[in-house]
Amino acid sequence: MKKAIFVYRVTRQCILLSGLMGACVGVTPDNSRTRLASVLRDSLGAAADPQVAFAKDPTHLLVQLATVAFPTVSESELSDEAKSIGGFAFKHYERANELDSVTVLYREKVRSGVWWIRHERTFAVGELRCCSAIHLPAITEYMRGH
Repeated sequence: MKKAIFVYRVTRQCILLSGLMGACVGVTPDNSRTRLASVLRDSLGAAADPQVAFAKDPTHLLVQLATVAFPTVSESELSDEAKSIGGFAFKHYERANELDSVTVLYREKVRSGVWWIRHERTFAVGELRCCSAIHLPAITEYMRGH
């Protein structure tokens, strides 16, 4: 019986200790993706409806954008715009030092809960270090006309 009581006390103390450690550390949810989505929304406009998530794990950032905010352009122009947006996201993401890559995809809503991915490009962090501002000539021209 003494052995069972000892195990119970040790387990209870360990649980109490781990609970106190969590409270002392001040574990808070990571809002860096939410803040990045807000910065993207301010820069691209609300119609772009930017959503920021992880593609595979926290080292692969995924930026999703609504196609309605972007004009129909060639595939190469869309790739250039995606790289520009990826670079901007990398620069403004608070935990960028933890990233290996950024994927930018343009999605179109088919129906509730169903999206069609129109374009998707993944960039290694090394490709994005030079791109810190969003330079989107096609979007700028499109927005001027509307």
